[in-house]
Amino acid sequence: DIEYSHLNLNLSEIDFKSLRNPFKDYRSVEDYLIVMKAIRRPENFAYTCKWIFNVEPATFQLIWLQMLWKYPFPMLIASRGGSKTFLIALYYLLRALINQKCKIVIASASFRQAKFIFEYMENIWYNAPVLRDLCGENSGPKRGTDVWEFRIGDSSIKCIPLGDGCASPYTAITYNKGFSTLGDVFVETEIEGQIKLSDISLWGNGSFNKSNKKIFNGDKPTKKIKTNKGYEFEGTLNHRIKILRNNQIIWSRLDELTVSDYVLIDRSERWHSGTFQSTEEDAYFLGAMIGDGNWTDLYRLRFAAETSEIINYLNLSTIDKKWNPSNDSQHYDILGKNIHDNWINQWGLDDLCYTIDKCLPKSILSAPKILMTQCLRGLFDTDGGVQVKEDKRGGFVIAISFWNTSEKLVDQIRYILLHYGIISAKESRQRDNKNWNKEYSLIISGPNVNLFAKKIGFRLKRKQNKLLEGLSQKERIFSIDDHIPNVIDKMAIVAKKYQRKFFHPHNTTNYSHLVRFKEASRPLITRFLERYGKCGDSFVDELKIIFNPDIYYDKIESITDSQCDTFDIEVPNINEYCGNGFYSHNSKIRGLRAHYVDIEEFDCLDANTLVETNKGLMRISNCWENRDFSL
Repeated sequence: DIEYSHLNLNLSEIDFKSLRNPFKDYRSVEDYLIVMKAIRRPENFAYTCKWIFNVEPATFQLIWLQMLWKYPFPMLIASRGGSKTFLIALYYLLRALINQKCKIVIASASFRQAKFIFEYMENIWYNAPVLRDLCGENSGPKRGTDVWEFRIGDSSIKCIPLGDGCASPYTAITYNKGFSTLGDVFVETEIEGQIKLSDISLWGNGSFNKSNKKIFNGDKPTKKIKTNKGYEFEGTLNHRIKILRNNQIIWSRLDELTVSDYVLIDRSERWHSGTFQSTEEDAYFLGAMIGDGNWTDLYRLRFAAETSEIINYLNLSTIDKKWNPSNDSQHYDILGKNIHDNWINQWGLDDLCYTIDKCLPKSILSAPKILMTQCLRGLFDTDGGVQVKEDKRGGFVIAISFWNTSEKLVDQIRYILLHYGIISAKESRQRDNKNWNKEYSLIISGPNVNLFAKKIGFRLKRKQNKLLEGLSQKERIFSIDDHIPNVIDKMAIVAKKYQRKFFHPHNTTNYSHLVRFKEASRPLITRFLERYGKCGDSFVDELKIIFNPDIYYDKIESITDSQCDTFDIEVPNINEYCGNGFYSHNSKIRGLRAHYVDIEEFDCLDANTLVETNKGLMRISNCWENRDFSL
């Protein structure tokens, strides 16, 4: 508590024995206090800025500093180039230096604006040797993920984004009781505000973490992100997701993304602890009915089948009656209103659900993995297929597809497939007959086909046999899409430097071999790390981190502007959750207490956000209109 006491005016707190500042040569306490009082007076800030900060402000800037220092809520109006950002940075450095142990928060609707001020403070710091010597080794700037902090002795200046980074209500999430969306997982509300939660844990960054609050933030401008594989995410401009940039995994706001960025998709194998129970045969029955069944007739269940094989499987369910062929020889029926009603009630289905609106009900979304696996088999047995064909090199290309006119169903399936470690590509097409609904498809290829065969598979023999025969004929199973982007050149440099020291009989990781590749596949990186993993090169250490097999790197294909209702969820422990497969940031920032609060880009923020986060104290800069906050 006394290390920086020389910056205070209380004589009893000054410990001259521990002084580490340019004023320690003064012969008496009185002389020291005279100097300290002088540099603290606003009328002497020209002297203070010159000799401590190594800055010589213009006359009008000194007048602004005095006004900021003496008067509450001053309004300074200046055009572009008026040095507003620089003056704010200098002002808060003065506050932090002279008023030791004070806490300052600089916030903005755009984190970028707060960062601008921080960068000005950094520039002053690194060009002010007297200031650095005065403050000691533990002071200076430090950049973090959510907060950039600047310490000046015992004072701190924190730069943060203000407001709520939040996502579309249709964002898929995994919580401890099942699969859901941000809009559906908790209580619905149309009133902006917060909903307290209980016994809810969300999946994010490798574990389930307790969530304590859901926030509805109303209708907001958003950005829609779409990747090459068709994964999509929609969130507010300041919402952040994890991306790979310059071989570093970082958080980036949606409005700071570019089409050259690679996003991280979570494909780690995991499952929730939902407890819905049924038989495996009933779960398969559900999947097949969602695929090729119909239950809009209140007095019967109907199923379209080309062969009797799948009907035999469906007859193994616990439904009392068996399927009987109808008069058209293309459909099978189970008659009876009670049977119809009992079945839709068992699964919580809408009794008037047509193909375009079909989706997985909440019941199966909260079921154990074995039941979901059977449901997926029923879906792929009906609307799925296998394609095996020779490629140009004489090998075989295998793909598994799923087609349906319900986009919601397709999105649900592809999100659930991520929990098996399976990556799929989403496509769509408008059929020739414009009166027909648009079709959506999932395409599973590369090593994901092998994962599908092992973890899910088909129940229909003709489809399963075709899949297994294709896999037996394929010599190598890896995907050129499943690679670590933009690392192959640095891998080649490392190989050129260390290949003689780390000799290996195979040349697949030699410099001459690596320079032939455009991108580095995962098998190639595995061999590279086996050879050079202990070379000590910093790039190799970076590569080990981003090589995480639970992460799929997908390039952004498009970014579009949109608008929708938005929700956010607080996850206090890690401030992160998985949304639509993306590593999504929990952007709520609460609980920072400060003596000085600076709100940048004030007019870009809604009144409710400002009142909630800044009750009691607010200093407003860049204010362009009168607004009443009833503070």
